[in-house]
Amino acid sequence: MNADFGMLLLLVALARVSPAAASEMCLQVDYSMSLPYADLVFAGTLLKNEADVRLTFQADRIWKGSPPSRQIVVYELGMPSAESVGLPQGQRYVIFAKVLSPEDRDRDGISADETAFGMRRPCGRAPIATPTVIAQLDKVAKPRKPPDR
Repeated sequence: MNADFGMLLLLVALARVSPAAASEMCLQVDYSMSLPYADLVFAGTLLKNEADVRLTFQADRIWKGSPPSRQIVVYELGMPSAESVGLPQGQRYVIFAKVLSPEDRDRDGISADETAFGMRRPCGRAPIATPTVIAQLDKVAKPRKPPDR
């Protein structure tokens, strides 16, 4: 894990650590506090979930970052734990991701040819794009539409 992504995890941990999963370091996201530490923040529908590792989303709202297209691939990083939550296809989520470093790509076997984003596995609850979450993010960042391609 590179130092920047490790720092992101540490800062997100300041928001809340689930007491029930503290022994497994299950992190709960505080959306407004996490925004500055992510490279890409968007809401979108999960189109394809490949073994809870490679997730393909159709973005409909972006708060931060510039994805190459409307379809965004995000890799779930780290090993699953007892508190990990799988993400079912067809649901709309809010995703906070980092651009993967060459070291992360190499370690996880991800091609250097694609723009790759990574996120920690959600735990405790899925990052569902509820009206409350959308409103929280809209207060701290100006939403925009994703690219047309």
